[in-house]
Amino acid sequence: MRGLAVDPADPLVLWVASTSGPVVTPDGGRTWSRQVAGLARPASVSASASVGGEVFVSDTTGVFRWEPAARSWTRTSSQPAVAELSPSPSGGALYASSLDNDLAVLAGGRWTDLGQPAPVHSHHGHVHGQPAAVTQVDARLYAAGTSDGVSASADGGWTWTQLGGGLGATPSWWVALLALATGLGLAAVGVSALDQRRRRAGERGS
Repeated sequence: MRGLAVDPADPLVLWVASTSGPVVTPDGGRTWSRQVAGLARPASVSASASVGGEVFVSDTTGVFRWEPAARSWTRTSSQPAVAELSPSPSGGALYASSLDNDLAVLAGGRWTDLGQPAPVHSHHGHVHGQPAAVTQVDARLYAAGTSDGVSASADGGWTWTQLGGGLGATPSWWVALLALATGLGLAAVGVSALDQRRRRAGERGS
């Protein structure tokens, strides 16, 4: 298994990017079917994601969207070697990160190339990059798992600041950490608001 996506309309419908191509279960894993129509290289599918009520997968030639009525995949991008597909928490954008560290975003029905969120290093004439898992916290984007650790952008991905290098954690580890930090931040805001309400109630009662 290389990637997993849950259908936003039905949690029992799961898509898995496998070595034989995308497979789907309509019943929470009891039965499976292989769906490769429309893909250029099904065996190279490496990532899957659901965003905005739609399911996407990537192979070495680009990113494809599942068309339920046609039971086929439609190409949406020719970005090569996409290894990470990261939906935004709001569901309004999909980030595609390639093995060469190139990042693109699908928003408003069109793809925009955002370049590389971290420097690409060259060793003995070979360029080395690493795909990034992208998440959004408030108005900032974070690209986790690059060769430089974590990168942050305050302008939608046009410019990036490196937050750490050589940290060695996996993209999923960083995404989980950022999600935890976001949750803790929201919890802190909730506790603060609750304390203020109690204070006001005490002032009115005195």
